[in-house]
Amino acid sequence: MKPEFKEILNRADEIEARNKAWQIKQAEREAKKIKKKKYSQNVLTLRNYRSFRIKHIGILWFILGLSIPIPLFFIIPNRTVHLICYSMFGIFILRVLYHYVTLILGYIKFRSFFNNLSFPLNGWIELLNTDKFKKFQYWRETSIIINYKQEKDIPDNVKNALYTILIDKANSNFYTPESSYDPRKEWHKTDNNNLRGSLNSAVTGDFYLFLKNDLVPLNEKYDCIANIEIQIQSEPYEVEPIRVQSEGTAT
Repeated sequence: MKPEFKEILNRADEIEARNKAWQIKQAEREAKKIKKKKYSQNVLTLRNYRSFRIKHIGILWFILGLSIPIPLFFIIPNRTVHLICYSMFGIFILRVLYHYVTLILGYIKFRSFFNNLSFPLNGWIELLNTDKFKKFQYWRETSIIINYKQEKDIPDNVKNALYTILIDKANSNFYTPESSYDPRKEWHKTDNNNLRGSLNSAVTGDFYLFLKNDLVPLNEKYDCIANIEIQIQSEPYEVEPIRVQSEGTAT
């Protein structure tokens, strides 16, 4: 073949290769946009994040910041007492501001985390969209399956250690029920990559922390996780926590 023809063919091949690479890149961008839009509209809401957030302001802060200083301020007309009341109320306001600032920052990280997750998390949308998910006393039977890439050699003892961590986190959210009948099932491993148990919003919160602190760092280093499947296996059912009853007067 003449050199002129070869040059023309080579230039055409370069153009086709460049166009193909551009099309692949555009397809990846569009897929990422769709994924972000899907997560953002359906489940990455502040209400969902707050439903399994562990830390709260706490009733003690309301007592120290409102219930004590406000009555004292009006009952005792003393400058020193008023200064103490101002200080207690100011500390309470700072605590509330700290709570909401950390809440918003955590929520921003929460959205970014799932939008940039490096492996598919199947069933996540369905879980957070289930009926009464935001109410912690509603549980549903659930399976979590972690599928590893076959070509990646992750030792079984490392996998078992990860399962132990998640099971311990999940089971720590089981509270004493009001009724003697408790249909919830503690989390346990059924085979090499299948975990089963009862799940509520608090368990989901710990699962999110497990993803963020344990699984994602492992996958970033070894690229070993193919996907994770969350399978909801029952309708939500209510388990009321035991109520603290005050002692009655003797008759």
